[in-house]
Amino acid sequence: GYMLLLLLGFIVLGIVLFLIFKSKTIQGSNHQPVEKAPQPSSPKVESQQPILIEKTRAEILGQEGEQLFIQQYQQAFTLPYVLLDNYTFTDAKNGTTQVDHIILSLNGIFVIELKNYSGWVFGKKDQKQWTQIVYQKKYQFQNPLRQNYKHIKVLENILADLVEFKHLNSLVIFTEKSEFKTEMPNNVLQGRAWIDYVKQARQPIFSTLELQVIHSRLEQARLADNADTDYLHVQNLRNKRPTI
Repeated sequence: GYMLLLLLGFIVLGIVLFLIFKSKTIQGSNHQPVEKAPQPSSPKVESQQPILIEKTRAEILGQEGEQLFIQQYQQAFTLPYVLLDNYTFTDAKNGTTQVDHIILSLNGIFVIELKNYSGWVFGKKDQKQWTQIVYQKKYQFQNPLRQNYKHIKVLENILADLVEFKHLNSLVIFTEKSEFKTEMPNNVLQGRAWIDYVKQARQPIFSTLELQVIHSRLEQARLADNADTDYLHVQNLRNKRPTI
């Protein structure tokens, strides 16, 4: 009799516990969870990455040629000669023109276009395009005399009241890596030959004071020497249409 009562007690306890559990489950299913108020999202800030302009092989070669030229200049010239490097000016069409080097001297102003080209070079004064041959591959490039003529015309405009056009001397220099295969004009030179070309001009044209005024005028007219100017000049070159 005792075991029977104990068994019935367990059954009743199990039923009570089951009813309590079921009641809580029903209440939980009727209870709607409280939605969290949406948090204001912070404004999305896009990180501004610097524009990196990868240097082309031509630009690297150009810099090597410029460094070599500057070393040659420093070895051969002192005051009152003055060397100006990479001056960018606004041209008459609101574009830009970049002059590789300008040498100011008492005997004239030398406007220099520098070419650090290798291989054979073919060209004549009046040709629109010149030719470079490297490892049996042929490349066309703009006649540097024509290229430099534009530089001189821009300087003529800037220095109109200070310098006569005839005293602005165009000089094209190829480094020693190149070899001329056609007869070149006397102002297209290779290697260090340009040094004697500049020094042979001995007739006094400007006084030291006039040279200082010319230098000051060019400094005022040039665009700032920074990455923005370089970027602007590259964009202007890309936007130019080929001449017919």
